[in-house]
Amino acid sequence: MSQVSRFFLIKESERRLLLYFFTLFVLLGVGLALGRGSADAMFFKRYGIENLPVIYALLSGVLAIASLVYASYADRVPSEKFFYVLFAGLILLVTVAWYLVNLETTEYVFPVYFLIFEVGSELLPLHAMLYIGQNFETLQAKRLTPIIFAGAQVGRMVGGALLALAVPVVGVPNLLLVWVAIAIISMILLWSHHQRSGVSPYYRRVRRGRSLVKQSIEQVMQGIRFSRQSGLIRASFYSLFFLVLSFYILSYGVNRIYTSHFSSEESLGRFFGLLTIATGTLALLIQLFITSRLLDRFGVKKVNLVYPVTSVAAYIGLLVSFALPAAIIASINKDALMPAVRNPTRSLFFNVLPDYMQGRARALSLVLVMPAALAIAGVMLIVMQRVAAPEIFLSAGLIATIFYCLSNIKMNRAYVAALMATLRERVFVRGHASSKSVIGAREAPLQHELVAGVHHPNNNMSLEYARMLSESYPELASMEIIKRIQNSENTMRDKLARLLVNQNLPALKKYFATLPDDADDHLRATILTILFNARDPEGRRYVEECLSSSNARLVATGILGVYRYNMNEIREDVRAQYRAMLLSTDTAENMAALELLRHCPDQIYYIELLKLLGSHSERVQQAALRALALWPPGDYPGLAVTLQALYRSFNHQVRAGCVDCYRLLNDVDRHRLTLSALEDSHPLVRQAALSVLLSAGDDIREAAIPWILENAGTPRAEEMLLDSLLQTSLPKAIFQRIALEKARYAQDLYYAQCVLKNAATDPGAPHFRLMRIVLGERIVQVVNLCLTALKSTENAEAIGIIQAGLNSGDSRQVANAREALHNLRHIQIVKMLDDVVSREQMSGRPPDSGRCEFVSLGPMLDWCTGLPDPWLKRIAGNLQQKIGLAANE
Repeated sequence: MSQVSRFFLIKESERRLLLYFFTLFVLLGVGLALGRGSADAMFFKRYGIENLPVIYALLSGVLAIASLVYASYADRVPSEKFFYVLFAGLILLVTVAWYLVNLETTEYVFPVYFLIFEVGSELLPLHAMLYIGQNFETLQAKRLTPIIFAGAQVGRMVGGALLALAVPVVGVPNLLLVWVAIAIISMILLWSHHQRSGVSPYYRRVRRGRSLVKQSIEQVMQGIRFSRQSGLIRASFYSLFFLVLSFYILSYGVNRIYTSHFSSEESLGRFFGLLTIATGTLALLIQLFITSRLLDRFGVKKVNLVYPVTSVAAYIGLLVSFALPAAIIASINKDALMPAVRNPTRSLFFNVLPDYMQGRARALSLVLVMPAALAIAGVMLIVMQRVAAPEIFLSAGLIATIFYCLSNIKMNRAYVAALMATLRERVFVRGHASSKSVIGAREAPLQHELVAGVHHPNNNMSLEYARMLSESYPELASMEIIKRIQNSENTMRDKLARLLVNQNLPALKKYFATLPDDADDHLRATILTILFNARDPEGRRYVEECLSSSNARLVATGILGVYRYNMNEIREDVRAQYRAMLLSTDTAENMAALELLRHCPDQIYYIELLKLLGSHSERVQQAALRALALWPPGDYPGLAVTLQALYRSFNHQVRAGCVDCYRLLNDVDRHRLTLSALEDSHPLVRQAALSVLLSAGDDIREAAIPWILENAGTPRAEEMLLDSLLQTSLPKAIFQRIALEKARYAQDLYYAQCVLKNAATDPGAPHFRLMRIVLGERIVQVVNLCLTALKSTENAEAIGIIQAGLNSGDSRQVANAREALHNLRHIQIVKMLDDVVSREQMSGRPPDSGRCEFVSLGPMLDWCTGLPDPWLKRIAGNLQQKIGLAANE
C-alpha cells in the first residue's frame, strides 16, 4: 500500500479522505454517463438532431437562471450542504421526466429532459470542484485532483457499461430511474462522511444579514465587482466563452455523424455506452499516470495549453474527413482529454482565488459567460444548417478554438499575479507593509487603492492603509482620514487622528469645532497637539483651558502649547508642573509627561527620566525609553548601567527601547551592548541593534559576507546583517551565492530532521521532541535567509509575500506560497527548497541531501554538535547525553 501511495504521490494522512472523494466522484461519473447517454439517444432519435441548435440557444437562458441562483448561495453555506439541494432537485426532476416519458403524451419531454441533464452536468461538476477547494489546499489539490477526477472517469466507464448492457434489457427510458438511485446513494455517502468529519475545513462562513434576498443579491454583486477587478477571472471568462463555442460546435458535428451512421435509438445508445467506456478508460489512465506528473513536472500554466492544442488538431481532422473515424478521435479529445487534463487544471486556477470568492467566481462564469456563448453557438448552427457543407461550421469552431488557446495564454499570465494577490491578503501583517517599498507607489491606481483602504470596515486594515496614505500622499491623507474618523468610535478616532498631517489644517479645525459630545479627552488632546505643533494662531486660545483641565493628557498638551507659542510669562510655573507630573505616583500623569517629552526634548529632566526607567510599570519604562532615544549623544552618568539592567526585561519592546538608547553611550559600551543585542530572540530588538550599528558608522560588510556564507552565526543575527547588505550596492552574484549556500544548508538540516524522525526509538520522548522542534525552527529560519538573499534578483515584494505565506502556519497559505515559489527564476534553488518547505516527508520516501553523508542518528548528532550554531549544538549534545545514559541503563 505504501508503494502505491508513493507512486501516486499520496501521503498517509490523506488516504481515507481521498478514498471518500474517489468514491463520490465514481457515483457522480456513473450518474452523468447514464444521463448523457439516455438524454442524447432519446433526443436525437425521438426529437431530431436538427433541433439541437435551437436547444443550445434555449439552454443559454435556462443555464443563466440556474447559475444565478447557484451563485447567490454557493459561498453562503458549506459546499456539502448545497450538494444536498442539488441532488434533491435532480432526483425530483429526473423522476418527473421518467414519468412523462412513460406516459408518451408529449414529445416535448425529450428536450426538457435534455435541458435537465445539461444544467445538471454543468452545476454538479462545478460544485464538485468547489467542494474539492473547500477540503484541499493548493498543493494537495495539485497532486490529488487528477486522482479524484479519475474516480469520475471510472464512474463514466461503469455508466457506459450499464448503457451498453442494460439498454437492450430495460430500454433507454428506465435508465433514468437508475440515475435517481445513484443520486440517492451519493447523498447518503455525503451525509455519512460529514457526520464523522464535520464541516469542510476550508469553508469560510459568510456573515449573514437580515434580508435573505438582499444578501443573495449582494453576494452576486460582490462577485461581479471582484470579477471586474481580477485579471485571472476576466481571462478565464474569455477562455470559457471560446471553449463553449468550440465544444458545442464540435459536439454538434460529431453527433451529426453518429446520428446519420446509426439507424435506431438502441444501436445509438449501445454505441454511446461503448464510446463512454473507451473515452472513460483513456481519461482514467491519463489522470492516474500522466496528469498529476505533468502538473508536478511542468506546472499549471504549461498544462493549461494542452487541451487547446489537441482541440485545434481535432477540428483539422474533421475538416479533412467528416466521417466516423475523425468523429471518434474528436470525441476522445472532448470526452477524455477535457476531463482528464483541462478540468483539473482549470480547477487549480480557481483555487488561487480568495476562499470567499471561489464559489461565486465559478458560478458567475456560468451566469455571465456560458449562456452568451451557448446562444451564439446555437444561432450560428441554426444559420449554418442551411448550408450542406460541414466545413462552414467547422471553420467557425476552429477559429473559436484558436481564440480559446490565446485566452488560456492570457490566463497563464494572470495566474501568478492572482496567486500573489490572494496570498498577500491572507498573510498580511500589520506594520510590515509600506507604500515606500511598493514599486510605483506614486501611481494613480495605488492612490485610489489606498483611499479605498482607509474606509475599509476593518479597523486594523483601515489604520494600516491610513498610515501608508500619510507616507505616500500627505496632502490627501488628512481629508480622507477625517472622513473615516467621523464614522468611528473614540478609540479608533484617536488612533486615526495620530496619523493626521498638518497640510490640511482648515479641515482639521473644522472637524475639531464640530466634535461630537461623545468625543473623549484623548481625541481632543491629539488634535490640539497637531494644532500646537503647527503653531496655528487659533490654537493658542486653548492653552490655558488645557492647563486647568483635570485630565493629565490635556494638561501635558497645554504645556506643549506654552513651549510652541513661547509663552515665557508662565514658563517657570509650567516647568514645575511638568516636573511634578514626571515624579508623580500616578501612571497616567507619568505617561502624559513622557509623551510631551518626545515633542519637547529637554535634558534638564534627565534625573527624573532616569528614575522613571526604574518604574514598576512597563508602559512607563517604554515611554521613558522612547523619549530618551530622541536626545542627542552626550555624557549621561549611570545610563549604561541602567540600560544594561533594564535589558534583562522579558518584554521585547522594553529591550528594543533599551537598544535604541544605546546610541547615546560611548563607543565601547555602545558596540559591546549592541553586538550582544544582535542575537536577541525577538526580531524587533535585532532590527533596533542593526540600526544602531549602522547609524554609528560601524561598517560590517567585509566581515558579514564570509560570516553569513559560513553559517557562523545564528539565523536571526544573519538575517539582520543580510537585510542591511541588501541596502548596499554589492554585486548580485554575492547574494545569489548566499542564497545557494542557504538552500544547501536548509537541505542538510532537513536531511538531519528526516534521519531523526526515522531513527528515533522513542519519538515522543522530550529530548527527541525538543531536537525535532529546534531543527524545524532552524529550517524555517534558513529558508527565510535563502529567500531574503533572492530579493536582490527577484521581485522583493513577491519574495516577502512568499515568506509570510510559508511562515503563516496555515496549511492552505503554505501551499499557495510553495506554488508561488515555483514561479521564481532560480530553478536550481527552488528545486532544493521544494522538499524542505513541504514540512512533511512523503510516505516511504528516503530523504536526499547533496552534501551530508550521515545515515544514522549518531553521525547526524556529531554533525549538529560541530556546527557554530550554539543553540543547536547544545540541544544535539543534550540528546547525545540522553541516548548515552539510556544505553548505559
